Amino acid sequence: MKKPFRPRIEAVDAGSSALVAMQLGVPVEMARLVMERFDRGAGYLGPTAYSLVSALTNFALPQRLIHLRKLHDEAALLVRLGKVGTEADADERLKMLSWLAVIETTMLIGDLAALLSAVERWRNGDDFAAEYLQFEKVAPTIQRRDWNVTKVWHRLLAYPGNSSLSAMGMNGDQAAAFKGLLSETLGMAMNGVAAASAFLTPELRRLAVRYRHSLSVVSPASGPIYLASGISAKLRGEIAQSIVVLDIDIEGRERVLALRASLDDVASTVEAAHRIAAPAILLAGSVLLEADAPSHRGLKAMTSPRDLSDSERKSLFVYHGWPEDEGTIARHATGDVERNMDPFYRMAPISDLPADVKETPDSGGEPRR
Repeated sequence: MKKPFRPRIEAVDAGSSALVAMQLGVPVEMARLVMERFDRGAGYLGPTAYSLVSALTNFALPQRLIHLRKLHDEAALLVRLGKVGTEADADERLKMLSWLAVIETTMLIGDLAALLSAVERWRNGDDFAAEYLQFEKVAPTIQRRDWNVTKVWHRLLAYPGNSSLSAMGMNGDQAAAFKGLLSETLGMAMNGVAAASAFLTPELRRLAVRYRHSLSVVSPASGPIYLASGISAKLRGEIAQSIVVLDIDIEGRERVLALRASLDDVASTVEAAHRIAAPAILLAGSVLLEADAPSHRGLKAMTSPRDLSDSERKSLFVYHGWPEDEGTIARHATGDVERNMDPFYRMAPISDLPADVKETPDSGGEPRR
């Protein structure tokens, strides 16, 4: 008899000895610079925290977005081939794709909430890794109203204030370019948190609970779903085209949560996820750059898809404290999956700033020493 399979998971103690898998063919000098950067970053953040922000920036967050894109592409293919509405299996698969896209986006919101909390607490002297790995309060964190205040983001990014840019060595054009980059980046970050707050409804949170515990997802085509009397024929028809989760609320009432399933719904979910990912990528990437950079200042600029101007790119090198030649080496060493080895991760804006975004003067923040 064949032995039962068990996933092989080795549990070992974390410590300060770095395990690094270099790509084949990396020049010796570049490998040396990479290891020096790792040592500098781990010394600044702590080994576990440095590993976390490295992985979030270069692996975990990009892979979440890639997975969501693949869910959308599979749904689009079903529709393009004319199978949706004509083949039962395709209809059922579209429902599952809709559900998985929503769940993946919900987990992305959890990543963002944990990062917001961990960076904020770390700036106040707490341990980044412990705050991130033990974080639980997703909804209260995401729904805080002060995430739309510029000064709060200046504090999260340890931005020293506009008046400090010339002291760093920026000329007037570079300082103006940097302030423009910062404004555009923070606009996308605030939009992302607002999108996360809007997405995370109480019903969605229950869907996520049922995904993690006591799976109760149902399709009307796979079995009967019993509804209360008085439900309109129109609503019953909509539920028949949905994926359904059976739930019991905190008051003990049995409920049916029907998630509409269509290609448009999957596309809208993926679009929302990209908007929500922006502040998570900003925080993880900026803390990583702060740890890596000689100046220990970090900003992972996010703009509309375009080439950075000469002044914008030079202002980032000055801000991080890299000479341009060394910055070029760092750029190739710390690239991002979706931006072709570019450390200044940029995403397309989805919508305008929230109407109640409040502009505030310089925050006077300082890098964490």
